[in-house]
Amino acid sequence: MRGASIVPSSASPVLKTEVTIFLDSSYPETMVREDFSATLYSNDDEDFSRVLYVMSVDDSQKSVTVKFPGAPSGSYWIQISSEQHGRLDSSEF
Repeated sequence: MRGASIVPSSASPVLKTEVTIFLDSSYPETMVREDFSATLYSNDDEDFSRVLYVMSVDDSQKSVTVKFPGAPSGSYWIQISSEQHGRLDSSEF
């Protein structure tokens, strides 16, 4: 079983970047783009959050690709939510 991960693990703060989040391979449902939302949160500023655009999902790879629009330099985490399952465990990405 493959665990959750994110590619790339870092991005330029000034360039838009596609970020792919790989969910655990045991994710139980067929993945549909419209079911997912993503929000970027800062580890350094608890008031910072930014909704990310979900570009696509790949059910065979159990992945969600979002557009990172750039943000101030720092450390961030992404919260993924599914209409079917609520917030997914983002501790690994």
